[in-house]
Amino acid sequence: KKIGMYYKWIDGGYTGTDPLTIFDIVWYLIFSLGLGSALSWITVVDVTYSYLKAKKFKNEMPEKLKEMQFKISHLELSKEQIIQLRVEGSQFLGENLPIHTGNPDRFVLSNSNGYRVVVWINPSKKEFTYYSSVPDNDGDGINECLYAFDDNKILFKTLNDYLSGYSGKNYRVKDGIVLENEFRLGYEKYQMESKEKVDEWIEELRKSVTWQEMQRSVIRYFIYSHHPEVVSPAKLSAMIRQELLELNDKISIILSEAKKIGFIVNETEEGYYLSVSKECGEDEKVKLNDQYEAKIKTQFPDAYILLGNKKITESHLKRLLVE
Repeated sequence: KKIGMYYKWIDGGYTGTDPLTIFDIVWYLIFSLGLGSALSWITVVDVTYSYLKAKKFKNEMPEKLKEMQFKISHLELSKEQIIQLRVEGSQFLGENLPIHTGNPDRFVLSNSNGYRVVVWINPSKKEFTYYSSVPDNDGDGINECLYAFDDNKILFKTLNDYLSGYSGKNYRVKDGIVLENEFRLGYEKYQMESKEKVDEWIEELRKSVTWQEMQRSVIRYFIYSHHPEVVSPAKLSAMIRQELLELNDKISIILSEAKKIGFIVNETEEGYYLSVSKECGEDEKVKLNDQYEAKIKTQFPDAYILLGNKKITESHLKRLLVE
């Protein structure tokens, strides 16, 4: 008291303000004996419910994978031993995918958002596997395809298409057959999409199991790079350089037309995207979109993808150049 400090028996500390009042003491008793207890029980109930819900619906990690993770984390293994464990893990999950050790049969496509695509190729069997991984997704998408050559064209079709995770494989296509009923029932059960949208996806799956010409430039050139008997290294480099020139020409035309229409061009690390002014009204937005459909999308149906991935596509194509 001599130095202006007062003991607070409520929390065992000291304060430089006035001593506790009757109101402070009454409020403390009400809160600690009433509200505090009630709120604490609400917290207990909420935490208990969350725990039981997680326990009921969780997917246990297989013991085999736990064992392999423990070995990698706690044992001093050689590079060869680690690679072997990764191979065993892949085979345990039923993937049997090759593990990257500088393997030229593997090509990685990715962007800054963490979306990742890896393509493996087996030239002797004319097969490639398209593996896609999305952050926070429950599983990885696996698309196993066959390919063939028609002169210099590459034809391909889907053999297996499924989502793979700890809970197993969820097939959409198996052995070249679209599992329409299973696919449809899965979406109807959780009512995740409209019937029309599911019908549209099924139609795309039906198309995927028939031979079609490959249009994706990067994967197409990656396959060519493994078949010099079809396209020589010199010809492949010439084709890629021509592709790069055409890509730049397309982007220049799209951006020029977009600016004329009234769009704002924005540049990113991966490419470009179009936006409109904040002052633009709804009617004006509709008008701009109509002009985009008429003047750009009719000429370049994949303009949005071309713009958004321009720099990434350039980088991947240059990796396949043979000097």
